[in-house]
Amino acid sequence: MRLGTVSASLSQAEVSTDNLVITITFSEQVYNTINGSGNLEVSDFILELSGGTATLSSTTPISIFQSGFKYSLGFEFNGIPDGNELINVKLAQNSIFDIQGVALPQVQSNSSDNLNADDDSDGVANPIDLCSGTTAGVSVNMNGCEDSATKFYWVGGTGNWSDFSNHWANSSGGSTFHSRAPNSGENLYFDQNSFSASDQVVTIDIDNAACKNISWSGVTNNPKFDYNYKQLKVYGSFLLNENMIMYRDNTNLIGTASVTFDSKGKQLQALRINGPSVSLSSPLTLY
Repeated sequence: MRLGTVSASLSQAEVSTDNLVITITFSEQVYNTINGSGNLEVSDFILELSGGTATLSSTTPISIFQSGFKYSLGFEFNGIPDGNELINVKLAQNSIFDIQGVALPQVQSNSSDNLNADDDSDGVANPIDLCSGTTAGVSVNMNGCEDSATKFYWVGGTGNWSDFSNHWANSSGGSTFHSRAPNSGENLYFDQNSFSASDQVVTIDIDNAACKNISWSGVTNNPKFDYNYKQLKVYGSFLLNENMIMYRDNTNLIGTASVTFDSKGKQLQALRINGPSVSLSSPLTLY
């Protein structure tokens, strides 16, 4: 560690609307070695949660994604947040350095934000809950709306869409599998238990891939979604994740009800809207 006046600091911290990520912004590029090199890792951060009713599952982030000076740190919590929970990001001691090799102080200003409340306790935070006041105990989809559709959870990392016996589980991280690939009436979840290593790939290998609602909002480890020039028909909402990569994509929103499409700023190759009223949760960019 070198002595001197540190030039970098945290300038902002913001919790995502779905309570899955806190994104922090440094004032300049930072590193995890004194030599002006090295990417930051989850072990370089310590999470703290105070107030409210929810508690942190771990003080170490479950994922990290960098974009410029911004770092998105994934986290998990127990309980139902009431909005009074304050999550704070502390830097590990002598772990993050500016370009001069000077260590940033552990405690930073502009390092905390509140979790979003979940008033109806359905597991979907208020900002993205399209059906507030859901009756307690009913099954809901990723929009917070009552939905009895069968849920398919991707597990096992890299694989083909059609390989249901190895990848489409009945529960998050589960080992009991569905007897077929999903169809247009079912909800699909890619989450923190889907990918165990970086750059694992889900490939659509059939011509009739379809689902009701699909969410990638909880994924970690920077997965890839390869459409393989196939079309995916989505009859409900589609939620992406900022740390995933989509390519050779062709999405057809083909439902009849009002739906949400959240691209998380990802560039899309092809998107068709055939019927539904679509609410955009983030900018839509096609190339």
